[in-house]
Amino acid sequence: EAALSELAALVAADPHNPVFRGELARAWRQRGALDRALPLYRQAAADAPNDPEAWYNLAAAFQEAGQAAEARTAIEKAVHLDPGRPEAHNTLGIVHLSEGKPEEARRELEIAVSLDPRNATAFNNLGNVLRGLGRLDEAESAYKRAAALAPRYAEPVNGLGTLEVERDRPAAALSYFDQALRLSPEYHEVRLNQGIAHELAGETAAAATAYRDFLAATSGDPQYAEGRRAAQQLLARLDRATSAPAERR
Repeated sequence: EAALSELAALVAADPHNPVFRGELARAWRQRGALDRALPLYRQAAADAPNDPEAWYNLAAAFQEAGQAAEARTAIEKAVHLDPGRPEAHNTLGIVHLSEGKPEEARRELEIAVSLDPRNATAFNNLGNVLRGLGRLDEAESAYKRAAALAPRYAEPVNGLGTLEVERDRPAAALSYFDQALRLSPEYHEVRLNQGIAHELAGETAAAATAYRDFLAATSGDPQYAEGRRAAQQLLARLDRATSAPAERR
């Protein structure tokens, strides 16, 4: 907040300075105002067309805004200018995945982790891609590497739990989901995964509680609209199943 007015004044005084524009864009992005950040990032890249950082920042903002095609164009420019930047390959991998190109995503993420073997985020993203490709053992290795590099990082722990569900071992998944929630209580997706694991393990009461916890935690948040619909359907199905014996009696 304090930076916004000062950075705006700097941009007004030197309107074609890409550093000032980029910093003002970053401040707006941190406030969640991507509609204000994107034009600034776009102009910063135009003012510094040979600066990979400017194109990387523009691509990351486009990706965050859900504009995959624009993000791919910008990140490909960043990779062309600086092919040794692991974060750029990581972002390009995410963009490929959002476009339904998992093999292209895998290749970029493998480049990212080869360039930076301590990049926990890239290892986690690689695990997600490998899991989607059905390469579960390789996905497990990637998730475990991410978790070892960043012990407070909940996403690879959730990934390991999801793998156990896919391997038809829901009871084994629950300890991972519990750990992920201890690490990040606001990581609400885990609550939905917990419910699914409990239900597959035959623990219907615990499953219903997890679905209700997820719905309560995400109430009014449009980010979780799809997950909320799924949880409501799963909970309704459980309620029908548990009430059926009583109705028959």
